[in-house]
Amino acid sequence: SCNCGPSCERFDASKVEPCDVTTCPLLKMAALGLEPGMFELARRLRPDLEGQLKLRAYHFKQAVEQLGPDLARLGDFYCLASITLPYGMHEIEAAPAADREAMELLRCQVDLDVSSEGRSREGEASLDVTARRVLMEGIGVHVTEKIWDEGVQTRLRKALGVDLPVKYFDGPHAKGFVLLLPSDLSAEVHDGILRFSEPTGRPATRRSAPPSSADSAMVAGKTVADWKASQDEFKDLPKLPTDWIRVKSRSSGDVYFYNTRTRTSTFDFPLPPGWTKEKSKSTGKVYYFNAKRRQSSYEIPTE
Repeated sequence: SCNCGPSCERFDASKVEPCDVTTCPLLKMAALGLEPGMFELARRLRPDLEGQLKLRAYHFKQAVEQLGPDLARLGDFYCLASITLPYGMHEIEAAPAADREAMELLRCQVDLDVSSEGRSREGEASLDVTARRVLMEGIGVHVTEKIWDEGVQTRLRKALGVDLPVKYFDGPHAKGFVLLLPSDLSAEVHDGILRFSEPTGRPATRRSAPPSSADSAMVAGKTVADWKASQDEFKDLPKLPTDWIRVKSRSSGDVYFYNTRTRTSTFDFPLPPGWTKEKSKSTGKVYYFNAKRRQSSYEIPTE
């Protein structure tokens, strides 16, 4: 079970907030990767919930409960999660009557969620086909059919010595897929989609260096490498400290700041190491202070 923090509880369908946001390490980590503007967008979708919107792990913990204790043994692996927003009132009103209650009362927060989710479409031969489409449409990731193969996934689990389901049912109408991706897969970004495929099998001495995992990370619909190459777009703006780049939000068009080393983002102009933002008690003006240098400035420092 996912008892992630000292005051967090395991998943219970009747408790929509199983974690304490002030102490839960899972939510603290999720908050670091939350794109600025998410809560503002959530408030626009559900203005009736003003002051009640929170980051929670309800749906993520629901999935983790299905996987069993061996998940904790995969210490060298990353878990690809997503952030989902509440449904807007127009979507709720237009939905079938049977779905409205869950959309309004359950899907009503900024949620840490599974990698991606969606409904099957008419004509799709199987839920496996649906899952591959949903992963690509939802988060821009494509995995070849061979890696999805149940036999391949079973052998990966056996090699790692873990007992994880390949698939599970979450109620009578929902099916989950648990996909392990080996570290030696080939990865490339094409048309904004991160594509994983089987290793090419080329000799190690002739193999080109793999792309940095940090540069391959997706931010606002593009890879970090793509954003680095696009920084000339912001050349007339103030210089940023080392490791920081500018990124434009897909949802609002606002420009914010992303740290390529820590993979964190903020709307506040990033300060170089040692600098802090302060407010004068006498005048109320904002200034910047470097304790080590014993230096202060009303201008935003860049080094």
